[in-house]
Order: sequence, then C-alpha cells, then structure tokens
Amino acid sequence: MKRVRNWLFLLLLYHLLGGCAQVMAPPHEIKSPELGMIFGHIDAAIMVTGIELHEYGKFYFPPFRVTPKVHVYPNGDFIAVNLKPGKYYISKITLANDRVFRLAALKLKPYQLVFAVEKHAITYTGSYSISGPLVYDSRARGDEFYFQKSRLPGERAILRRMYEITDGTGWQARIDRRLKELRL
Repeated sequence: MKRVRNWLFLLLLYHLLGGCAQVMAPPHEIKSPELGMIFGHIDAAIMVTGIELHEYGKFYFPPFRVTPKVHVYPNGDFIAVNLKPGKYYISKITLANDRVFRLAALKLKPYQLVFAVEKHAITYTGSYSISGPLVYDSRARGDEFYFQKSRLPGERAILRRMYEITDGTGWQARIDRRLKELRL
C-alpha cells in the first residue's frame, strides 16, 4: 500500500511540474537599459522544450556561471532577455521526447551561427527547423539530423506573438518600435 502511495505521489508531482513547463510565462522585466534580447523560432515535428544559449568565448560552470535563461513556448518561439552586449550561439536544443541536440559538442554548422546582441537592441536569430531520424528514432546516433534555416514564420509574425507575451514589461515598447520599423 505504501509503495502505491509513493507512486501516486510521484505521478502527481510529475503532472504538476509538467504543467508548469507549458505555461507561457512572460520574460523578466528589463534589468538595465543597455541589456538586449534575442528571439526566434525553432520548428520540429516534436515540441521544442528547451534551448541553451551560450555567450561566445565563455565557459559555463553551474552554479557559479549559468547559461542565460531562454523562454521556449509550445509553438516553437523562443526569447532570451537581459543579455549583455556580445555574441551568442545556440548550444543545445531539447525536444519533448527528451532528445537532446548538443550542437556545440558535435561542432555542427548550427553551432557556428553566432548572433550579435547590441546595447538595448532586440536581435532576430531567424527561424529554423529540425528534422531527420534522430528526432524520432531513439536508436539513431551521431549527427543524424538536419538543422535548417526556414523562411517562415518571419520576424514580424514572431514579434506580433512576442508583443502579446511581453505585455506589461519594458520589452513590449522595444518590440513595438521594431514592428514599426519593419512596416516602413
């Protein structure tokens, strides 16, 4: 009986924590005016649940130095805010089926995509898609996947969605400015 109760408790805890991962939480407020933001989109047949972003040339050793927080939404959009000016790259992508793509470890072409964040700027990284046997097949090994640039969704479409998500934060004003620039 005790074992059944323990399993039920773990199952309940799993569902509670899993439900928290699906909430479309807004990004943090702007901490300093010179900090920037990166946003983009990654599409896969299986939902993207995590993206790890690294600053170029920096070594991360948790808990002393942690990677920047990246908010990933169920539709594939992602946003990282309060980034110091510098160069960043996507190091790792995690899917809902627990497949992890360590782009930096494999030294693949996506690892070589470096995004420059300037003072108080928002930077569009682009839209990408992940496909190939490694996405579905747990027996696939190595670099049996494709990470390709996509045309859609475009910067404006993603910014429109981010505008709603950033409601009530200072990021919304920056996004609004960028949307107006894109209309010209």
